[in-house]
Amino acid sequence: MKKILSYIFFLGFLTSCATSSNPREGGLIGYWQYKEDYKKRIEERQQRLEALRREGEKERQRSRDLEDERARLQAQLDEQREMLERLDVELEQLREILAQYQAETDAKQKEKQRVEQELTRLKNEIQALRKHTQLTIQEKEQRIQNLNKEIDTLLEMAASL
Repeated sequence: MKKILSYIFFLGFLTSCATSSNPREGGLIGYWQYKEDYKKRIEERQQRLEALRREGEKERQRSRDLEDERARLQAQLDEQREMLERLDVELEQLREILAQYQAETDAKQKEKQRVEQELTRLKNEIQALRKHTQLTIQEKEQRIQNLNKEIDTLLEMAASL
């Protein structure tokens, strides 16, 4: 009889336990009773996990794209620095040529002085362009092209002296 009473007591205890579809609250009996809810909850979490993984992969790809863009812009910037260095060298060469030149007439002397003033102005522009960080790459590119044209014009003027 004691055995039967202990089985009845145990069954009564199990049936009086609170059950819930929430796995944190339902326990073992709750799992059997709400098995489909548990499976649904697992599926939802797996879907959320997959969505987070996809989002993470998108962010990693975006990061790679941004790094590629940064490298491309850095290459352009390095190229512009090299171009400015070449322009600087050209100006120095022209200055040396002008220093060796002896003007034959007053008009030629004035022209030489004008070319020297332009050389100084262009040298200052190149230095300012090196220091100017607010310009976009395209704006710097345009200014470098303009400086190149002006140097070519000065070379022609110096050659005509």
